[in-house]
Amino acid sequence: MMKKITKIFNNTTRIILRTTIEWHLHFPLVCLYSRKIEMVKPKNNFLLESKPGILAIKERYFRGDLEILANSGEFRVYRLPAKWQWLLLRLYWADLDEKNMSNYFLSTDEKVVRTKKRLQKSLAIFLKSLFKKMKIDCIIGANFNYIQDYDFGKAAKLINIPYIVIQRENLVASKATKDTWRQRARKVGRLDASAIMVYNRHMKQILELEGVSSPDRIHVVGCLRMDDFISKIKNPENSYKKCFSRATLFSFNHHTCIFGLLSGNYFEPGVGLSDFFEHVHCSFARLALDMPDKEFVIKVKKDIEGINAVNRALRKNDILPESMPNLLITETADPSSLIMSSDVVSGFGSMTILESAVAGKPVIIPFFDEAAYKQYEDYIIFREDFKFFKTATSPTEYQRMIKEHLATPCSEVNPEHIRLFEEYVSPFDTNAATRYVKIIKDNILKSKNESM
Repeated sequence: MMKKITKIFNNTTRIILRTTIEWHLHFPLVCLYSRKIEMVKPKNNFLLESKPGILAIKERYFRGDLEILANSGEFRVYRLPAKWQWLLLRLYWADLDEKNMSNYFLSTDEKVVRTKKRLQKSLAIFLKSLFKKMKIDCIIGANFNYIQDYDFGKAAKLINIPYIVIQRENLVASKATKDTWRQRARKVGRLDASAIMVYNRHMKQILELEGVSSPDRIHVVGCLRMDDFISKIKNPENSYKKCFSRATLFSFNHHTCIFGLLSGNYFEPGVGLSDFFEHVHCSFARLALDMPDKEFVIKVKKDIEGINAVNRALRKNDILPESMPNLLITETADPSSLIMSSDVVSGFGSMTILESAVAGKPVIIPFFDEAAYKQYEDYIIFREDFKFFKTATSPTEYQRMIKEHLATPCSEVNPEHIRLFEEYVSPFDTNAATRYVKIIKDNILKSKNESM
């Protein structure tokens, strides 16, 4: 009975809110959202009302980019919390079922098409009022294929507001990852984005080939967060002064590199790279036991499940992390700071491999167990470039290599590492933010001129 009452209440609320927006009676809702939207404050806390306003949707996926844009001093940056973005979508998405949503972007189903049109029109009405109140001039999304952002982009076009994608996933360094991203692009079709900013030419080629946008709207601009990192590398006075030896392992999961083959929990036992995950992390932790005078850091993604998975693997092998003061398992440590303060770095299927290499750090890539299976050959990121790195083909060799580099720290940059960094991550300069700012400002100015 209670479930029935809740369902009736939710349906009634949705109808009221939809009607309120469609009849242009939504001012109270606009006021509510203007209070829920969060401002990204620049470091100096100095904001100019005259600067353009940009609103980030699906905001938690930007991971530092919003702060960089705010610190540029060129924008007022805001973020729409996921809960409130979801609420607007649910006003109409609640009419659809799982089957309808599976092919949402290009669906020809009459019900889906009708629902999308109503949702986009309603969003346009609402966002026009909200943006006028908050002086917002642009919407930015973090990935071209986020379904939660799609209708916001369409609504932005209806009110002549730029919708710009800052593509946050760009690591297409294997045949399989390129194929996977091409499949994703096909499912999206043509995207009404004013601009799409990508790290490298590989992602640009994929988006062009699959017709996601026209070539003139896809810009290769590098990675925003690399400006500060490259500055530290190029300026010796910024190097970290430390009185300890440190090895850092950038963690991964059972799906890393082969995510296109799997679904479900990233740390499901017996699935994907499960043995590889266990043996790498345990080998690394055993070094901490053997070398109590050295510091060992395992950096997991910002997901508590990653820490739990590492702890489970260690305890399964009678390694008690809480009894090892020189072993740190963290999700919050800054990756660039860890790289700069480490004597040796290990990683798998991650851009941190290239970041560490151009910082002059010895990089150890573990490559055994499932990771070395023939069936996964096309999936392993940077597989063709392993020859430029130190690759460990067994847990024993993995430990030996890390030990050697902790015993005799060295710093050396291979020109091939810089080439790979520029090919997949960012130009080796400190101008990424300048490129991003220019494209955003140009698109805002263009839309304003067209509205006159």
